[in-house]
Order: sequence, then structure tokens, then C-alpha cells
Amino acid sequence: MSSSAVNKRKWGAPPAGAAPPAAAVTDTDADADRDEGVARAAPELKRTRVDDGEELYDGEPDDGDDEEGGRFFGGGLTDEQERILEIMNRHATDGAESGARAADDVAETRQLLVRLERAIEKNQAMRLKFPDDPRRFIDSEADLDSALRALVLLTTNAGALYPVLVHQGSAASVVGLLAHENADMAAAAIQVLEELTDDDVVDAADEAGAAAMQALVDVLLKHQVLELLVSNLKRFHDTPPASDDAAAMENYESDRQAVYHTLSVLENLVSLRPGVAEDLGRTTPLLAWLLTRMHRAGRLDQNQAYAAELLAILLHDSDANRAALARVQGVDTLLQVLARYRHADPRDAEEGEFLENAVDALCAALAVRENRAQLLEAEGLELMILLLRAKRQARSGALKVLDHALSDAEGGAACLHFVEALGLRALCPVLMRPMDGKGALRAQDMEHLLGVFAALLHNLDSDSAQRARVIAKFVEQDYAKTDRLLALRAAAAERVQAAEPRVAEEQAVLAAEGIEPADIDALVYARRLEGGLYALQLLDYVLAWLAMEDDGVRTAYLPQIQAHMAEQKSVPWADIVATLDVYAAHMDSARTAASGDALVDIIRALRAYLAALSPPRA
Repeated sequence: MSSSAVNKRKWGAPPAGAAPPAAAVTDTDADADRDEGVARAAPELKRTRVDDGEELYDGEPDDGDDEEGGRFFGGGLTDEQERILEIMNRHATDGAESGARAADDVAETRQLLVRLERAIEKNQAMRLKFPDDPRRFIDSEADLDSALRALVLLTTNAGALYPVLVHQGSAASVVGLLAHENADMAAAAIQVLEELTDDDVVDAADEAGAAAMQALVDVLLKHQVLELLVSNLKRFHDTPPASDDAAAMENYESDRQAVYHTLSVLENLVSLRPGVAEDLGRTTPLLAWLLTRMHRAGRLDQNQAYAAELLAILLHDSDANRAALARVQGVDTLLQVLARYRHADPRDAEEGEFLENAVDALCAALAVRENRAQLLEAEGLELMILLLRAKRQARSGALKVLDHALSDAEGGAACLHFVEALGLRALCPVLMRPMDGKGALRAQDMEHLLGVFAALLHNLDSDSAQRARVIAKFVEQDYAKTDRLLALRAAAAERVQAAEPRVAEEQAVLAAEGIEPADIDALVYARRLEGGLYALQLLDYVLAWLAMEDDGVRTAYLPQIQAHMAEQKSVPWADIVATLDVYAAHMDSARTAASGDALVDIIRALRAYLAALSPPRA
């Protein structure tokens, strides 16, 4: 009954075990079909990456001076690199000649872009002229790599330099390099795009920089950057090689980093232009690729973890992507991923985050009917019950999935299935866990647990055997679970009261800043929910349903609750009525629509019933 949250973070690039060359030569045949039987080049060439898996060697040892990400040849900085460093140093110094400096930077940028275009033209010409002889175009490839990587300079002043990149057409040229015959050149273009689209490049207060960044994104999208990036994922093979061969490991490291940088560019674009998320789901096979990458067996790697993060981002607030996930049977794949944690906890924090993102992706997917149906068909509820019983870290994720699967009117079938699958036997022991200390549930886990009980009471028919079984759980053992609900309510009420001074202070600050009263009310209510009000609302909703049950339950059960209320003077019926009033008043319109059965009306009916039980305050 809570919304899915996306756990988004920036990864560090995976370290390279052996730094690959920046733009190695790819051998192709005359038909560009990449025959696997390409002949090796003459021995005077350095070792280079070949798309079909072959390598070219010379007899010269590597001098070890190449930078990570690499240059073709070692031996210090090139003239071009020295000029780039000089410009960057200029930006790092203070001075009064900012206008002249900016003009110089624009002029330097134009020169860099002209050099890039010439390098592209020369490389294309040499490849067309000598398609079967990499010796003849290796120098042009090195020049192109150097010119391409020089574009990172533009990130020093996006507001002034990005428009030059766009207007001279070089942004489109960079996108075009994603389809370069040499996979390593395409990888270099991906890295440059990653730098150019990093949201840290533009300060939040820099309006010119933000506008320039958006203009750059427009050009990239116009030239099918999404399709090219995703298609390149099939080109890179980030599966560890079967042997320890140095060449195979080098290619693996190169491809692994290329995949990482590709995912980073896609995340950057989604962050800059949220609509890109649905474009990716509609026009590319990215969702299927992410699922496959997440499902890979073996020890977790960074690209696998990044795939889970990006999938959760793409599914967040996008029904179109959720429907696309249903078409590729994504729920079944996500369940298989979660099933790994039935018998083992994540090995480290990174794998724990992977598990959390997989759970978030599944919860987001359950917002559409097709995925809920697939969850039932794939025995997803049974898996969640097993995860609850396993008493491992995945139990938190299971509670969250159950909360999303059972809530709202679409959760009716799932509620019936859950009870029939003996889910209450696994759920109720979680309710009875210690309230504090070792073994206590986190606040968010408790909210999901209460959300499940609220959904069961909301969706199960009043005269059904399944609903009777839920009620019986709160009656058995001398109302032990009812006792726990009342204790949890008292704790939640204390949390809400403790948060009130902080909330009131924030409210005063917002009012002083001139924020609209309606916006202040929304923000304050959100803070109160975070401070424990949401748990309090769920608790009172469940208690109200229990009090309103049929005559047979009420005669034995209601007096017991009233007795508890008398003992805990801080929790009278009137307080529960007040909570339900707030709950109904602030019920989100989208949630009301999703419920399909007038949730607000139900809350108000419960409130009216309890108000009749509550004596007037003295």
C-alpha cells in the first residue's frame, strides 16, 4: 500500500584489470560481414582489438605508458592534450578577463570540432580505400580517437561551449561514431557521451548551462542515440572468458567497461529528460536486455547491479514500460532473481542494493494488471511466503512485494490466493516479532506488513471463509495479535507526537518563504506520514475493520478492545476516529481511482461507526 521507491545512485566505473587501447583497429572484410576467417595483419602493427575475436600482433612490447582508457602510443602528452590541459587550467584560475577567456574557449572549441570532423572524414576515406589492410588506416584511427576524447573539454563550460557543439553538427557526428566498424571506437564515443550528459556538468542555478544541455539532448535523440546505444549492447561481450588468456581478458575488460558506460549514458538521458524512459521501452529491446543481464548466474558484478538499478528507474511511474515488461514475461525473470535469496543473504552491500532494486522493479511492475496476473501464474505469492519463512534479508522485500500485490481493487484475486496458500501462517509470526532491539522490524517493513493486513480486510468479501480466517488470527490466543496492534499503535502515536515540533518548524519556514498554503499543506502532510502517521493510519484502519465485523465476532471481541482502550487512556476511540478523518481528507485522488471501490467512502463509514462507539470527551 506504499509507493515504490527507486534506489538510485551513481556507480564508479569498473576498474580495468588491464587497460584496453582506446581505439583499436577492427578488421573487416570487403562486404563488411565480418568473416570469422580474417587474416592477421603484418607483424609491424601493435596488438589491436578485432571484432571477430582475432588479434593482431607486432613484435614490440608495450611500453606501459598508455593512460587508462588509453592512447594508442605512449611517450607523454600530445600537443593536443597539452592544449586541453592548458584550457582546463585556465578555467581553474581566477581572473578579471572572463569575457576574453570565454571567447578563447569558444574559438578553441571550434578548432577541436573542425579537427574531429576532419578526422572522421579521413578515417572513413582510409577504411573505404583499404578495407582489408588495417595497417593503412591505423594512424587515422588513432587521430580520430584523440580528436574524439578531446571533447571532454566542453564540460568545463556547458553553457558557452555546448551550443557550439550542437550548431556545428558535431554532436550528430559523435552519435554516428556509435556505429563505427571498430567496436572500441564506438566505446570511446560512448564514454564521451557519458561525460557530456553527466547531470553534474550543469549547476542547478546555471540556466544557460541547463538550456544548452537540453539542446544537446534534443540533437542526440533526433539522431537515434537511444537505438544505437542499445544495439551496441549486443556488440559488447562482458562475460568473463573461459580461459585466463591475456588477450581474452583484455577484450573482456574493455567490453565490460563499454557496457557500464552505455548504461550510464542511458541513465543520464533519463535523468535529463524523464520522457526518455518510455522511449527506451517503446523503441528499443532494452528492458529484455536488462532482465537477461540481471538473471545471469554467478557472482554479482557491477554491470548486473547497474542493470537492476536502471530497470527500476525505467519502471518507476511508467505504465507503458510496465506493460512492455509484461510482454517479455519480466515478472517471471524477476521472481527467479529473487528466488536466489531464499537460502542465502546478499554477500555485501552492493549485492544488497541489487536485491533492493530487483524488488523495487517488481513492485513497480505490479501497478498494471497484466503483471499481477503473471505473478499469480508464476507462483510469485508462494515464493514471497517462502521468503517470509526463510527469515533472511529477502524477507523485507517479500513484505514489500506482498503489499503491492494485494493492495487496491486489483489485489482481490491475490488476497484470496494468499490466504489459500497459507500465507497467514508466515505473515503473523512477523507481526509478533520484537518491537525494538535485535530482531525488530524496520519502520518501512512494519508499514508494508500493516499494508498487507489492511489489503486483506479491504478486499476479502465479508462472508468469505478467507476473511473469517483473517479475523480469527486476531481473536485466537486471547487476542494476542490484537494486543500487538494496540502496542504498535501507541508507539506510532508517540512517533507522530515527537515529530510535530519539527514539522511545525518546517511549516513556519515555508510560510515565511511565501510558499502557497496548499503546497505547504501537502509538504507538511508528507512529513507527518514520514514521521509515523502512515503507520498510524494503517493501524487504525485495521482496528476499525476488526471492530466493525459481524455480530458473532463483535460480541466477544469488541469488549476486549474496549477494555484495552480503557487501560490505555492515550488511545481512546476518539483518537482513532480523528486519524481516520485525516486519512480520508488527504486520500490521494489517484489512489482513490486505483482502488476502484470508493476507499474514501469505506474509511468514512468506519469512522462513523467508531464515532458512535466513542463517548464524548469530558
